[in-house]
Amino acid sequence: MSAPDPVRQLVLEWISYAQGDMSAARTLANNRADNVPATSAFHAHQAVEKAIKALLIAAQVPFQKEHDLSLLKGLVPSNRFPRIHEVGSLASLNPYAVATRYPMLHTGNPMYLNTGPEWSDADAAIALAERVLAAVVSDLA
Repeated sequence: MSAPDPVRQLVLEWISYAQGDMSAARTLANNRADNVPATSAFHAHQAVEKAIKALLIAAQVPFQKEHDLSLLKGLVPSNRFPRIHEVGSLASLNPYAVATRYPMLHTGNPMYLNTGPEWSDADAAIALAERVLAAVVSDLA
């Protein structure tokens, strides 16, 4: 019996964490009265970030601590993992990594608070994240 491949084990762990974030995003969206859409969108972003990083680990491509999904996706070798590149732009998810995590003042004017994304934005983030996760799982198969 051969020992498990440590890279494969790490990739599977990253995918598991991505799926956990996806589950959290869906759960929060399904319980809208008790939650804010920014938190759901944040977990959708996190699911995508972790899924892409799983591909980078599988390809043994080094990456920095980074939340820019477009930059991370650009590091993924398209010849080895083509489906992630077919998903399209991920830039719409980037604001959910940090900018919407805390109540902030919009444009520095204290009279206008940044209300963050609406539920329709969170729903779109979840739908995009689900497409990315499906592409990543397919690429890894």
